[in-house]
Amino acid sequence: MKRKLNELGQKLHDEFEIDRQMFGGCSCHISPPCGFCLHPGNPSNLEETPEAWEPEEIEIVIPVNPVESSNILGVGYDAESKTMAVQFKSGGTYYYPEVPQGDYDALLAAKSIGKHYHSHIRGKFLGKKI
Repeated sequence: MKRKLNELGQKLHDEFEIDRQMFGGCSCHISPPCGFCLHPGNPSNLEETPEAWEPEEIEIVIPVNPVESSNILGVGYDAESKTMAVQFKSGGTYYYPEVPQGDYDALLAAKSIGKHYHSHIRGKFLGKKI
């Protein structure tokens, strides 16, 4: 997924780098696991901290096709970037990068597109309002 550190993630990473420079890095040979390895700003740990990331700006335009739903006006998909677009009747449009084609197809095939969206897309994929 194309993403970048948000303000929280950058702060954690900066704190980690300061600690690394001050204390010289890992000391697991003395007392595993060390604070360096467990530090939330350690790049290995940041990878598993979703709240430290935000999607990069999306520069593609995805046409949406109308769907039968009480809340969703239309959906679209760009196979090359694996990005799904969801346009709501309330006026907002969200892009969801790194959505597998199968998840998009399942949304289209669902009895209730809105319920499927809330159960299988929202919260599972990192969306960005455009």
